[in-house]
Amino acid sequence: MGQLWNAIIIKPFSWLLLQFYYFTGSYGLALVLFAVVAKLILLPFSIKGKKSMMQMSRLNPKLQQLQKQYGKDRMRYNEEMQKLYKQENVSPLGGCLWSLLPLPVMIALYTVIRKPLTNLMNLAAEKIELVRTMLTDMGITLVSNQSYEELEMARYISDHFAAFRAKIPELIDIQFNFLGIDLSQIPQINIFKYGSFTWAFIGLFLIPFISGATAFFSARIGMKTNATSTSTGNAIADRTSKQMLYTMPLISVWIGFVMPAGLGIYWIVNNLLTILQEYFVGRRLKAKFEADEAKRAELERLEAEEEKRRRAEAIAQKALAAKTKGGKKQAQQKKSKPAAEPTTDRGRVDNRPYARGRAYDPNRFADERNEKLLAAELSMEQDAQIVREAEAMPAPGTETGEPAVTKTVLSLPEEDGGEDIEAAGEEEEAEYEEEFAGEAADESDEESEEGSDEEDK
Repeated sequence: MGQLWNAIIIKPFSWLLLQFYYFTGSYGLALVLFAVVAKLILLPFSIKGKKSMMQMSRLNPKLQQLQKQYGKDRMRYNEEMQKLYKQENVSPLGGCLWSLLPLPVMIALYTVIRKPLTNLMNLAAEKIELVRTMLTDMGITLVSNQSYEELEMARYISDHFAAFRAKIPELIDIQFNFLGIDLSQIPQINIFKYGSFTWAFIGLFLIPFISGATAFFSARIGMKTNATSTSTGNAIADRTSKQMLYTMPLISVWIGFVMPAGLGIYWIVNNLLTILQEYFVGRRLKAKFEADEAKRAELERLEAEEEKRRRAEAIAQKALAAKTKGGKKQAQQKKSKPAAEPTTDRGRVDNRPYARGRAYDPNRFADERNEKLLAAELSMEQDAQIVREAEAMPAPGTETGEPAVTKTVLSLPEEDGGEDIEAAGEEEEAEYEEEFAGEAADESDEESEEGSDEEDK
């Protein structure tokens, strides 16, 4: 695994840093260019992680709503949360994973910086031991621990480069000074340990604090551009964010005091580039998200209006169908029921125009009455004919000598019969008039009740 790590990561990093050193002639500028190239290589992944973080931040209101709705049922809450992530195409760990990519780069660069003889100069172990022997012969004692022994040896090689180059031609003269600061040194938190307050020591002492300050501003800007508001509404998440905001800069300060100053320079440049990246990338992604949300809101508004229109059309069609059905029913009723004749003076009794009813007709039963009169006259004629025939027949006893038998035929005189028929007709007409008068009175009562109801309304 170590050989694979060296072949894939350490060797390319060493070669790239050495090329930058040859190009600029400055170890510090080589580290700056290395940080720029590393940031550009990681930029697509950083943008992806930034996008995922902003999406997660914008999902906070929906997540809070799910928590309120299913807070007691943790299983249901987790299921709904996963559905929401799938619906929004968001990976909850995407932003965190991509944001961790600079750490392997810094670890690899730390390996390159602390072992310049092995990584930058490609010296074998026996030649490194030869350098150690030559330093001992010069009376130079290495004070650094084993982790930074090669870095101290490289510094002494630069001071006595001609003598070492004569025996080891592969050596490279690396000047670690940058802006008057020796980047091969490790900053000391006890400033009085330097013995003098020169810029070389003050600048070395300030590197960890500058690294921490830039890390703080980088995290601050990142949090502001990630979130849609200053508070997520989740107390635990807000507290964790604040802790991370102050914890990471403190870790950067601690790293600055336990590792070579060259690594601190890289971390400062990386933080400054991260600040620029967070500002511009966050601004661009925010504009894109706002445009997408505006399109989504407009689409939802159009869908709502379309749904409202469809509902209105359905209600209108339903009302029209009901109205059409009612109209057909009324038409059928009107068709089956003849229209009443307009009210005339035929139904008037004194000052009551509807006393006998709206449809009163004095001749309504004239045909029936006439038929009865004709039937009565016909019956009278038949009776008179029978009487006449009886009178014209000879008496039975006159032909045979038998005594005559007298038959008494009762018949009504014509005048009396005619008067009785007329009286019967008048009685029937009186009955009909009484019947019509009753119907008219009922209709008059109904109309008076309808009028009183309308007045009440």
